[in-house]
Amino acid sequence: MERLDDFELPDFFKDPSYFTLQPVGDARQAQIRAWKQLILEYCRSRRIYRVPVEAEFPLFSNPAIERSLSPEATEVFLSALVMEGRAEWTDVNHTECLVLWRSIHGWANYILNFLNERGLESWVCTVEEVRSGDETRESGEHTSPIFLNYDLCSCMLCLLYGFYALQFLDLFTFFALLI
Repeated sequence: MERLDDFELPDFFKDPSYFTLQPVGDARQAQIRAWKQLILEYCRSRRIYRVPVEAEFPLFSNPAIERSLSPEATEVFLSALVMEGRAEWTDVNHTECLVLWRSIHGWANYILNFLNERGLESWVCTVEEVRSGDETRESGEHTSPIFLNYDLCSCMLCLLYGFYALQFLDLFTFFALLI
């Protein structure tokens, strides 16, 4: 089995055809499924949140077989993740994707449970405090992926706002958990 640093790559990574977008429906669907799973597993293992379409990304090339994904293929695979709710485009031009190895609702529930377990109901704080504040650092949870990425944490807090579990104060800078 081939490896990328300490990450174990699937067998298809040695197959040059998987680095070229397949034109036939069934083959393309199999290729998309394989790449979606690989992208999610790799990003989870590396705690990577942002995946570029056109810039160098180690997962999208295999020097051993002298193959790389085209930006078009990369966009197709990332778009498939977006359609499943496992990623979001960070811009309208689709130059970069925010990869969610948990669903958006899964991350929102993770934050809600984290705050509830620590008795932080009606706690008024900033997004930064949830991400890396004293409560987070003291819990040992600051190494959790959600607390390392500001954009992802903000997105999940906005989702909680939509479920009325959260009230934002001062133009989304501060919030209070109202449970």
